[in-house]
Amino acid sequence: MYANIVPFETILEGIKDDTGITNLRNYLPKIRRLIYRAEKDLGFGGTAILKKIKYKTEDGSIVVTETASQTIYKVRLPEDIISIHEVGSCHEGLCPGSYNIQGRYLFLCEPKDEFSLVYYTLLCDGNGNPVVTENHAEAVVSGVSYWLYKPLYRNQKGSRNVFKDLEQYYFDRIGEAIGDDVMPNGPKEWSKLAGLFNMSSRDILLYSEKTQCFDCLPEGDSSSGGGGTPGNPSNESVYYWQFDDLTTDISFAPNITQEFLDLQNFLPIQNFLSGYLVDYTTVGRIAFAISNTFEDAFAIYDALNVEITDIVFDKYFNTELNTQIYISKEYYTFSTIYFKLIPKS
Repeated sequence: MYANIVPFETILEGIKDDTGITNLRNYLPKIRRLIYRAEKDLGFGGTAILKKIKYKTEDGSIVVTETASQTIYKVRLPEDIISIHEVGSCHEGLCPGSYNIQGRYLFLCEPKDEFSLVYYTLLCDGNGNPVVTENHAEAVVSGVSYWLYKPLYRNQKGSRNVFKDLEQYYFDRIGEAIGDDVMPNGPKEWSKLAGLFNMSSRDILLYSEKTQCFDCLPEGDSSSGGGGTPGNPSNESVYYWQFDDLTTDISFAPNITQEFLDLQNFLPIQNFLSGYLVDYTTVGRIAFAISNTFEDAFAIYDALNVEITDIVFDKYFNTELNTQIYISKEYYTFSTIYFKLIPKS
């Protein structure tokens, strides 16, 4: 396994070379997510590390919702997750049949006051951007380029031959990268790698053979990973995008799924509470979606501090996802527009 680390900026330069897109600023949230997606295809070598967070009902990271027929216990999965390793440590009594996962949420099938989640994520730089190993870099770049081109092909704006070439090139690079991942031989080599680089995919130094679990893995803050109650700004995300046709309007909102939202740009809601400039690069209606919120909990303001919520947007609330969706009534063309969200009292 090559130990050389490729920084995020170098990955971006490779994507620019492959796609011809010179300004990637508007694509950065999507690129970060696609890097995680590529590393999931590649497996858990390279810069994959283990993290553990604790969810609790007392701090709101386990959301308890009462309905007419049942009580629902759910948590929001971390944004940086690649794969779940363990839900509930050995003494917390959570078996695989005790929970199920739907989109970004994990639902408990029984009441639980607290439990731990151990999951794989990527090693990040000081700015929170994921980094990769040298032998994974070309596969990651080709994967991001392939997924960035995919919407063009699906909307009949791209070439089928180019799309198939990008797809085949990506899977060829995956095979090469996996072949270069020579795994350490035995616990001593894993321990040495973990101590030197803090990037062992097993984190063997943190695994307790006595208890057969990851109790000694340091705990992170569940609020940074996305637990919490609706209406708490620290746990909400704002998805934003622009449709590239002249027909899609608010009637499309009921069809929006979590999988659709995962393909869009998104930021923590704090960015929009202080005001944010959004770049639009095509012609079509613009849209926002605020996750983990109540219906009509926010108002949208423009650069002149004028509320434009009902003037500019039609609204739809998805009760299953607890997500407020806004789609503009008019088309917008190439531009940069300032928006600000203000909670309604």
